[in-house]
Parts: sequence; structure tokens; C-alpha cells
Amino acid sequence: MSQKIRCIAVDDEAPGLSVIKMYCSKLPTLELLETFQNPVEALAYIEEQQPDLVFLDINMPDINGLQFVSLLKQQPAIIFTTAHKEFAVESYDVQAVDYLLKPIVFDRFEQAVQKAQGLISQPVEQEQVNNDPHPDTSAHPGFIFLKSDTRFIKVNLKDIQFIEGMRDYVKVHTIDQHIMTLSGMEKMLQRLPEKDFIRVHRSFIVGVHHIDMVQHNHVMIGEEKISVSNTYREALFNLIEEHSKGA
Repeated sequence: MSQKIRCIAVDDEAPGLSVIKMYCSKLPTLELLETFQNPVEALAYIEEQQPDLVFLDINMPDINGLQFVSLLKQQPAIIFTTAHKEFAVESYDVQAVDYLLKPIVFDRFEQAVQKAQGLISQPVEQEQVNNDPHPDTSAHPGFIFLKSDTRFIKVNLKDIQFIEGMRDYVKVHTIDQHIMTLSGMEKMLQRLPEKDFIRVHRSFIVGVHHIDMVQHNHVMIGEEKISVSNTYREALFNLIEEHSKGA
């Protein structure tokens, strides 16, 4: 992995942040962007800057580390740092990369970073072997994580057939499962490559590669008949035409 891992640290206690700062300075693979004692400020920073990795204390006032993760709209890699063993099981429930017990020793810290590096670099490696001819998808990792209840579910983009808007939630229909996740349609669309997904109705986004037939006012995906509204019809037909030329 040639690029550095962009990371931040969140801990309500200054000594905990000092240790993370010192250890990060010893690893050339890490770029420590910022540290926070206030988790609310850290949430806003993550939303804006989208770091790759967060070193996160669990036992904090107001918002603990587990609650913090549940508030993230897009989850970076998480390494928990805590003096309390009892949170270990819950940390893996939210798909943390690792769980470091204080006082943290450098060797254990380095091991956790290596695990995170392997996870973060996976999309890059996938792109390098990807033979997909559509250039707009080359910068996309090929999957997203969807939060459903307390779980984060990895979904391959090629498996998404269509997405259905349901008030404050969306229902993601894949080849073999349906996943409900808290999201608006516009925000969901922003997470998907433009060449492969398009909105066809205020309540539907479709995966272009799964469309079996297009008519004036609907598309067919398998047995599902999905309405196409006037607002999105022209864009849909333009995208279909692009795909036809590339075929």
C-alpha cells in the first residue's frame, strides 16, 4: 500500500491521546490527521474528512465508543482503545478491526495497524485486478457496508439489483437477500458508481446490469416490475444507450 493510512484518535483523556500520537509517529504508514477529546467534534470531522482509520476509546462520557460507531453514516476502520475488557464482544459486533487494552504496548499497537492496513488496502488490490471496462467504477472498491440493526453487512455492488425507498429507510434488494438500512435515497445514490446505478423513480434506484427489459414507463428486473417516472426517463434511456454502445 503506497498511500499512508489517514487516521484520527478519539479519547476523552489527554494521556491516552499522547500515547496514540507517539506510536503513530513511529509508523511511516500512518498519517495522524487530528486528535479529539470531544467525540461530537470527532463525528463531525469524520463526516467531512472521511479518514481511513479511527483509534477510539470506549469508556467516554456523553457518547461511549460503541454509541459513537452507531452514529457514523459511513464507517472507517475502527481500532478500539480501552482499559476495560468487558467491551470486547460488543466491539466485534460492530466489526472493529482490533481491540487494544490500556496500557497499550507498541508491538500490540503495530499489530493492530497491520490488520487495519490489510483491510483498508483490499479495495485497491481489487481495483488492480478488475477488468471492468467502465472507467467510472474503477475508483470504487466494488462493495459497500450497510448497517442493519447492530450489524454491518458487506454487500458486493454487482449483486445489488435495485433499491427501494421506504420513508427514512431504504430496502436493498440483492441477488440473495433484502437488507433494510437507515438512509435517504439521495445519500444512498451517492455511495454507488454512476455508470452502474441510476434513479428511475423517487422510490427506486436500479442496477443497470440487472435490467432485463426497458419499456416506456417501467423496467423489468427478474419478476419485479419497477416504475419509471417522467423525471428520470431521459437519463435512464441515455445510460442504457451508453451501455449498448459499450457492449
